[in-house]
Amino acid sequence: MEVFSYFNNSKILLFWSVVFISYFLFLKVIYPLFEKLLLKTTWKGDEYIFKTYKLPISFFILYLLLRGFQPVFEVSLPTTLENSLIILTIFTFIIQSINLVKVVLEQHKKFNQHSHILNFLFQIAKFSTFILALLTLLQNIGYDVKTLIASLGIGGLAVALAAKDTISNIFGGLNLILDNSLSKGEWVLIDGKYEGIVHEIGIRSLKLRTFNKTLLTLPNSKVANSSVENFSRRKVRRIKFDLNLSYETSPEKVEIFIEKLRNFLQENPNISKEHVILVYLKEIKDYAYTIMVYCFANTSDWEKWLEIRQEVLLMISRLLKELQINLAPSFLQIKLESGK
Repeated sequence: MEVFSYFNNSKILLFWSVVFISYFLFLKVIYPLFEKLLLKTTWKGDEYIFKTYKLPISFFILYLLLRGFQPVFEVSLPTTLENSLIILTIFTFIIQSINLVKVVLEQHKKFNQHSHILNFLFQIAKFSTFILALLTLLQNIGYDVKTLIASLGIGGLAVALAAKDTISNIFGGLNLILDNSLSKGEWVLIDGKYEGIVHEIGIRSLKLRTFNKTLLTLPNSKVANSSVENFSRRKVRRIKFDLNLSYETSPEKVEIFIEKLRNFLQENPNISKEHVILVYLKEIKDYAYTIMVYCFANTSDWEKWLEIRQEVLLMISRLLKELQINLAPSFLQIKLESGK
């Protein structure tokens, strides 16, 4: 009822109408006009800065409108309202400045090397700023923040129990950062079943982009207490397969084939010399000589690994043609032929 009686005053009603119309015109007409003018400048950074600080500027303009029209309409507003707008202006400016610094740092290569650490720190900074802004607003509207914080001691146990998972996730995220077991953009396997590319390490959770393009969210505490296999941190990738040569091939040709293939792998710059290179006759079956090929490609990139593996397979194909060696038919084919 007090609200209705407040707006029954014609001066008050006209005052707020003029303020909100002016504020609407600023947001929908004047601000977009400035944005269009900035598009014509040679430096594109001013346009981005203008967009970044739109929220704090909007709060400050509303504050100026309230202050400017009060003497015109001979009305007075509570100082808590004006102070609240100043508080919102300051803290939204700080938060947007944190976002701007993050965007600027992302343009540098050095940032990419430690992006997961800095992203986590930026999230902590924004969260801390939000809490400080909330406490400042409560203090401004009349709450005794010291008493409020002290009263938490009475229900501290209940709060601690309710926030237990959140706190454990925050410390889990901190552990991930300090351990440096993974970072943004890396291919990982977590707990033997969660596989994908690290999309983001947040305050509470880690996000994985799986290979079927879904976004998987895992609590930091779970990740911190699980095994993490980081495929991106390896320098090489294994190439391993068995090759079945026809049993009609002479032992001399088998020996020449093995020797030539081994020499090719040893001389190939894409094959690691720091790891074993194995090309041996593994076993003699009823229908084939089984050759084991085992080596490591000098890459951790999957596509590059496929290229190197393809190069090895094509060399094998050339050697087979050169030595006039046939691959052994499959066991299924032998059974079918024997059944005719």
